[in-house]
Amino acid sequence: MEVTKEHDKSGNKNTKTGISSFSSKKEDVTAQVKQFLVKATRIEAISDDEELFRPGFLNSLLATQLVMFVEKQFGIEVVGPELSMDNFGTVERIADFVANKLETRESWDPS
Repeated sequence: MEVTKEHDKSGNKNTKTGISSFSSKKEDVTAQVKQFLVKATRIEAISDDEELFRPGFLNSLLATQLVMFVEKQFGIEVVGPELSMDNFGTVERIADFVANKLETRESWDPS
């Protein structure tokens, strides 16, 4: 179980489990990525585990736009080795990847 540090309303750090926070982030990412893909592909329904790089679905231009959307929308940077089917092959994998990056960034405490 991952433990994260967060600030309460008074600015004090609180340590708590990050499970619900991760689930919430993942659900938010899933919804936003699906909305982007529905708009970009004009396909009305995309399942979480549907392969995005099957023939006739995502082309290289749309794949690039998807990565740029993820970076801008969620304020993360996707570096070379992260551009993989493991991270971008399905909506579910994208949501896991982004939520993990967000959790890592938020739990990092330089002090």
